[in-house]
Amino acid sequence: MSEHITHLAVCDDCLRLMGAMAGIHPALCDAARDHRDTARLGAVTRSTDSFNPALLERVRDGWETRQPAEHLEEKLAYALGALTHRAADRTMKPVFRLLGADDPQDPTDVSVYHDVFLFREVYKGGTELPYSPAMFGAESEFEEVFRVLVQRALLAMHTFIPDRQDPEGWLDRLFRLRQDFYVEIARYARAYHSPDPAKVQAYIVEGRFYDADEPLIRCARAAQEGQAPSEDEVATALRATPRSKYAEALARGVGYLLAANRFFCREIPLEEARTAWHIGIPDH
Repeated sequence: MSEHITHLAVCDDCLRLMGAMAGIHPALCDAARDHRDTARLGAVTRSTDSFNPALLERVRDGWETRQPAEHLEEKLAYALGALTHRAADRTMKPVFRLLGADDPQDPTDVSVYHDVFLFREVYKGGTELPYSPAMFGAESEFEEVFRVLVQRALLAMHTFIPDRQDPEGWLDRLFRLRQDFYVEIARYARAYHSPDPAKVQAYIVEGRFYDADEPLIRCARAAQEGQAPSEDEVATALRATPRSKYAEALARGVGYLLAANRFFCREIPLEEARTAWHIGIPDH
């Protein structure tokens, strides 16, 4: 669950902002609109750099002759979401290393407090999809709901490839996943219901995590409310120096999506797109 909400928020907001830009290939707009859940799946998938550029190339090259069984629309949505994951990671990982340097937990409290903040701010306490207000009901209810849902998810994922040669090892790994999740959920519940003021000050305020008055964030929230910002508003906001880490993640993510659009439209080659996505370039 680490950074799950942050990754989804960056994905949703970047796709909203992309939709306000002119010159976006209809394929990208349609994928973002019609397959948002698949894009979100890409947004929470780790280590996609090894295959995502080739996936985008395959989708682009096969687009005009695509067949329904190829699911290229869904694959495109997934690839776009994966780019926003990369943008969030390159923005936030240095923050976690700095602010969470003395925190041995995985995830760090920095990550937990960021997720909880965005659950309130972007997903309005769960009244916005894909979440639900039931996630953060009474603390005991929150934990119970998530234990049931995630146990089912873990079981479903874990049984895709059961290890018949080592069933006990397979079960040990499953039990460890379940136990780790129990511990993590309790931490999220505490951060939501009983936040530590010192951590809020350090991770959100002093860490400059989110500024609701920032132009790019205002554009994202307006798009979320159905008040589509103009292309000029978004373009101007993108040119502004980000004041918060969340706005920085959005600017980077939209930049990655615009590079994907240029690549899809055959305006730039794959190597130039890889450079625009900072693949192979160390973060700071």
